[in-house]
Amino acid sequence: MLPDFVEVKKRVHELLMHYMQGRVQHHLGFMSQVPRVVIPEGQHNRLVRSDGSVDDTKLKKVQGSEEINTDPKNGLHFKAVLQKLDAIAKQIADEQQRQMFARINEVTEKTGNVTKAPLKEFGLKHLNDMLEKIEIEFDEKGEPRLPSMICGPKMAESIMARREQIESDTVEKARKAEILARKKEAFRAREGRRRLVE
Repeated sequence: MLPDFVEVKKRVHELLMHYMQGRVQHHLGFMSQVPRVVIPEGQHNRLVRSDGSVDDTKLKKVQGSEEINTDPKNGLHFKAVLQKLDAIAKQIADEQQRQMFARINEVTEKTGNVTKAPLKEFGLKHLNDMLEKIEIEFDEKGEPRLPSMICGPKMAESIMARREQIESDTVEKARKAEILARKKEAFRAREGRRRLVE
C-alpha cells in the first residue's frame, strides 16, 4: 500500500489556497481595496442606518471551474496547475466585481444617489454633482480624502480626450472649492460629536 502523506497534502492545500487568494486579489485590481467583513453565520448581512431604514444584503455564491487533465506519460506539471488555478481566480474576481457593481447600482438607484450625464458631456459639473451627494472625510492636514472614480474604457477615453477643456471650467472649479469647504465643516462637526460621545 502506498503512503498517503496526509501532512504534505494538507500543507500543499494551504499553499495553493493562499496562492488562489492572492491571485483573486490581483485580478480584482482596484476593487481589492474594498474592505471585507467575515460573516460567521447566517444568510444575509443587515445594515441599519441612522434614520432607521434597514438594508438586507443576501449572500451570493461566487465560484470558478477549470478542468485539469493529467498526461499518463508525463504526469501533472505544477506550472499547469498554477495556470489553471489562476484562471479560476480570474473567474472568481470577475464575478465578485460584477456582483459588487450590480449591488452599488441597486443601492444608489434606490437612494437617488445617481448622477447621469451623456458620455460626451461628462465634466466637472457632473463630478461636483456627485461630490454634493456623498460624505467626505479629511486627513490630519485638512486635505480631503476624495473617492476614486471607476469608469469604463469609452468614458475614460472621452475624459482624457477632453481633459484640458474639462479642467478649464473656472465656474465649476470655484463650485468644487465651495463644496469641499462645506464638506470640511460637516466633517469637523461629525468628528466633534463623535469625540463627545466617546
